[in-house]
Amino acid sequence: MKAWVISREGGPEVLELRDVDLPDLRAGEVAIKVKAFGVNAAERYRRLGKMGPIEGVVVPGIEAVGEVVADPSGRLAPGAAVATIMGGLQFDRFGSYAEQVNVLAGNVFELPSSDLGWAQLAALPQSYITAWGAVDRSLRIDSQSSLLVRGAASALGLSATSLAAKVIGANVIGIVRSEKDLDAVRRAGAAHVLVDSVDLAGRIRELEPAGVDGVLDIVGGPESARLAELVRPFGKVTVVGLLAGPPVLENFSLIDDLAPAVSIGFFPSQLVGSPALPIADAPLALVIDAIVNGTVVSQLAATYGFEDVPRVHELLDGPRAPGKIVVTL
Repeated sequence: MKAWVISREGGPEVLELRDVDLPDLRAGEVAIKVKAFGVNAAERYRRLGKMGPIEGVVVPGIEAVGEVVADPSGRLAPGAAVATIMGGLQFDRFGSYAEQVNVLAGNVFELPSSDLGWAQLAALPQSYITAWGAVDRSLRIDSQSSLLVRGAASALGLSATSLAAKVIGANVIGIVRSEKDLDAVRRAGAAHVLVDSVDLAGRIRELEPAGVDGVLDIVGGPESARLAELVRPFGKVTVVGLLAGPPVLENFSLIDDLAPAVSIGFFPSQLVGSPALPIADAPLALVIDAIVNGTVVSQLAATYGFEDVPRVHELLDGPRAPGKIVVTL
């Protein structure tokens, strides 16, 4: 099969299109013919060697949509439309930048019938399932909650905003880096969108004097800790992104630097498909319905062909418009 391969660390030029042999399908796996896949920062970090050394043949990609080729368990019929994310993709097994991929059966979600094409569907799995794990399961946001999203113009931020505001019914405040991102986050469903600035804390306190119920931080970095000051007692900050680097908190005092009874933690999307976070529980069907009926705006920003993967990684290395980039086969 054809697959994009990384054999050394570096820029987009290290991506090579090669013929590779797909490993034999094993028990507990499902073979999927890839129709499209979303592009994520995780693949860029993998290419740069920031997520472990490049050893042997690495096929990047952590999500895909496509059709079942074979399911030894018999649960999924050949030709069934499915989505898959994580489950060791690009680390313990070939990733999704390929014509076909073998994935863990527990990391496969059967897609409902809809009018959405493969490109639209491919914009959903990683962003929305990760958003669900962080917003619903980690932060416990409901229709009575207020949620602050830092990095709201990213693909994950837009999805989390739509999920929280349009599907769950929460009050969402989005934080962005530039005024050019304001409209995209408003369309996603945020009640208020603020550009990050030195007076940000005061402006958020004006909107939520008692503090927000939860913060979803997609930016990460050392600034994650200061967000706890904006949370009401017994609320939580969940860090889920690393756009500004790992959320390493040096010389951090639980007494002096953390608001009373506020917790802070990291949500790893690697939990998806585990007994702690079964993929079958994800509300992906609700999101698809909401996009079809117009309640939720699609986050698909651009679509490229399979041959364009190096070009797509050039875009990943620079500033991008809000939304999700998808590659179709």
